[in-house]
Amino acid sequence: MLSRFREQNSDGNLCKSYQRLREGNLKYLVIDPNIGTVVMGEGNESLFNRFFAKRDPVTGRIQEDGAISDLVKLRKV
Repeated sequence: MLSRFREQNSDGNLCKSYQRLREGNLKYLVIDPNIGTVVMGEGNESLFNRFFAKRDPVTGRIQEDGAISDLVKLRKV
């Protein structure tokens, strides 16, 4: 589900993403609170980045949003 959300939000436009969610009659998103344990460890970095965000190792700033960071931004809108 989050991979599909990420694809639908790949244009980076949160307004359009919100409209897509509304048009799809999506009312709830259920997120497993243990998703972090699934993507931890070596070899899972790209999966971790897709779900959470790719961060700059020096500054810690987000370089590329993941599905979760996009959802956080949508919540703030």
